[in-house]
Amino acid sequence: MKPLKQQDCDDLILRYVVEDMLSIRTVEREAFKSLVTSLRPSVQVVIRKTLSKRIAVKSGEMFEKLRKEYAEVRYVCTTADIWS
Repeated sequence: MKPLKQQDCDDLILRYVVEDMLSIRTVEREAFKSLVTSLRPSVQVVIRKTLSKRIAVKSGEMFEKLRKEYAEVRYVCTTADIWS
């Protein structure tokens, strides 16, 4: 089993929280901390404040990437779900 670096662990936790739309406080829950540290004792669970900052940075990067891509597009088609 290859060693898991702290940054890789942090990135996986960020992805888990964002993709599953979980509360950022998930990382403060004892059961979650226990799960992560039991699987990889060499890593620590990222704290909520740091995770929040990293999510903000990643979202800024994503919006900037989308702005650049859409700047080159002449038309954009959008839809809205009026039944929700």
